[in-house]
Amino acid sequence: NMSHELRTPMHGILSFADFGMIKVDSVPAKRLHWYFHRISQSGKRLLKLLNSLLDLSKLEAGKMSYDFIEAGLSDVVTQALTLFDLMLEESDVQIKVRAPRFLTSMIFDPDRIIQVVHNLVGNAIKFSPKGGVVTVSFCETEQVVEGESYRAIMFSISDQGPGIPGDELDTVFDKFYQSSKTKTGAGGTGLGLAICREIVEDHAGVIKAGNNNESKGTTLSVTLPVINDSQLLYDRLIDNQAAKQ
Repeated sequence: NMSHELRTPMHGILSFADFGMIKVDSVPAKRLHWYFHRISQSGKRLLKLLNSLLDLSKLEAGKMSYDFIEAGLSDVVTQALTLFDLMLEESDVQIKVRAPRFLTSMIFDPDRIIQVVHNLVGNAIKFSPKGGVVTVSFCETEQVVEGESYRAIMFSISDQGPGIPGDELDTVFDKFYQSSKTKTGAGGTGLGLAICREIVEDHAGVIKAGNNNESKGTTLSVTLPVINDSQLLYDRLIDNQAAKQ
């Protein structure tokens, strides 16, 4: 699967570049523009894959850098959703946000959590039917870290897609694993959810997948401890990062 994902965009780049060089003097500008467009699309697809592979390598080697700061989790998640305007328009899918009625200020790395949200919401849109709705919600909960219970905030992303077979709800987070539901043409490398899990666990959090009971679709939930309530937990996160390196 990885070989296919790497070769397909590379073949696209080379093929349309060759077409352009051969026909540059004989085809109209509009056709050349289409060649360039296809080269650009393939290049972006390949770059996204290479970035994912590099991120995974950094995470496994403990070389991923984090900038833990205090910020509003709901604000950061909402900010990440603005990146999907074009994708939503093309797929005819809506995003509904159930804003929290509580403060979501906590210590985390906003850029890495945006990366997690981008992966999860991108998947939710990809597997949603036309006219479907992706729902983002928040709730207060608790998270146990090293035997101690902490206040936590969970955000969930629910779609109306085909769902995930029950025996695959844990394995979908494994590296290079693809659910049997994704082998119908939706594509993917099996890297996105693996990277999400690594980032969430580096925040002492938990990521889980579950199927919706009342309707079709899947809910991916991320639970993060509110570590600004505990200097001890914050110190543990920093120590864990130092130990990995």
